[in-house]
Amino acid sequence: METEAAKVPSFISNRPVRILLFGVALIVICVVLVGLAVTLLRASRNSPISIDIYPASQLITNVKNDKQDAMLYSTQDSVQQVFDFYDKRIPKDSDTVSVQGCLKIYTDNDPKTRELPGHYYAKCVQDNSQLDVVQRLQITINYQLNPDTNKQETRFQIERNWG
Repeated sequence: METEAAKVPSFISNRPVRILLFGVALIVICVVLVGLAVTLLRASRNSPISIDIYPASQLITNVKNDKQDAMLYSTQDSVQQVFDFYDKRIPKDSDTVSVQGCLKIYTDNDPKTRELPGHYYAKCVQDNSQLDVVQRLQITINYQLNPDTNKQETRFQIERNWG
């Protein structure tokens, strides 16, 4: 009768070693997937939020930097008209304490005058920031005196940050 040569156990045939290798491979795959997800998130937030410009407005100033810009516009239309335009275009939070969306801010507590020109202004905010990646839009709408014409007009500033 022939005797079989004694089998030398393989390194990978050892069950605890296989479990350890599988666990390490799983951790490496998870780290790669998280890195890929963060890279995709950064890429998706690496440009400004696009927004329509109120149609009856004129650009007064435009300032651009590496990852932010600000534009100031004027119009003869009312703050309410500009507010309504942007209120339809900027998503709102569903909760009662709104972080996103448009909001009127009253400077007068008298209910008879608070809706009159110059007694309120408006802010609209859209913030898509996540982790440490910023993508934010803020629009401030108010009445101002035009120094050239000495007449009241509505001015709104669009500020965007990204990246």
